[in-house]
Amino acid sequence: MENLVQSLESQVPPEIAGRLGHHFDAEASAVSKAVKVLSGLAVAGLARRAATAEGAAAVLASLPQQEEPGLLASLMGALKGKVPAETPADRMQALFGAGIHSMVSSLSRQLGFDLGPLAAMLTPMIGQQLVKTAREQELDAAGFANLLQYGSEEFFAVPEHAEAAAMIRETLATGEAAEALRSRFTKDELERIHMAPMAAYAIVARSSISGIRSSVAEIRAAHEVGLERLKEVEPVSLLGSVFGAGLTSSEAAELQQEISGDGELIETIRDAAGIVKAKAAGELADFRTLVLEVAQRVAAAGKEGGFLGIGGVKVSEKETAAIAQIAAALE
Repeated sequence: MENLVQSLESQVPPEIAGRLGHHFDAEASAVSKAVKVLSGLAVAGLARRAATAEGAAAVLASLPQQEEPGLLASLMGALKGKVPAETPADRMQALFGAGIHSMVSSLSRQLGFDLGPLAAMLTPMIGQQLVKTAREQELDAAGFANLLQYGSEEFFAVPEHAEAAAMIRETLATGEAAEALRSRFTKDELERIHMAPMAAYAIVARSSISGIRSSVAEIRAAHEVGLERLKEVEPVSLLGSVFGAGLTSSEAAELQQEISGDGELIETIRDAAGIVKAKAAGELADFRTLVLEVAQRVAAAGKEGGFLGIGGVKVSEKETAAIAQIAAALE
């Protein structure tokens, strides 16, 4: 009989791992190993959080009950005023814990490719499979906690899983360290820091002819900057623990509110810079670079003026002024 972790892992057979490897520019074997580790990480992490009756009930209730939009879809929806009940960031935190971004960053370095997109893709699949198992076995919260505990112990006991088990233990420790770091900040402070790059995107996009809602290229440019910058910071760091999977639903709702106001986006950036300066001064330079580079990359993502894309300027005067405003807010 398949172990619980193996049942999750089997949802991505070798032929699918090969296709994903081509998509993520990684070896199929690396993708398969990542699937094994992420499956084991989910079960082991949930088992820890379900160790009490209250924790078990919270874990079972947090698992996804239906499919939600993907990362870019949720970001674009938020900017257009459509805030989903749950985003990929919400789902990843519910399954793996608040230290998920640091854990993914650590695993990415060990396995040699960016696990972020794969983790976001696997999260609903793992969660839904766990819910399905609980329903099929008619488990209450206590029974589900036992299933997780037994599944985790059984997986770690198998010698052939030793390498994956070591990576899971190390990654769980990374996640705990990241959560301890995050505990130095209030929820509002973390949201402000996380929203700052998208606030910079919104400011620049509002100053362009095309407007905030029309450019997929600009949104992708903003997202890609974050992914690139995260490769340069330590997993257990403020930036490493805050960025990685887009906005949560509460952050998306707050950003959408601020887009309709005057000056609130700049205040978000100014407040975030102040928080980082006060509580993580060593990361202030990296934070400023991240936010400013988002603004610059978004401005350069599409030409302004011209006709049918011909004859326009790469960065308009209004966009240049918006970037200067953002740079001033970061001081």
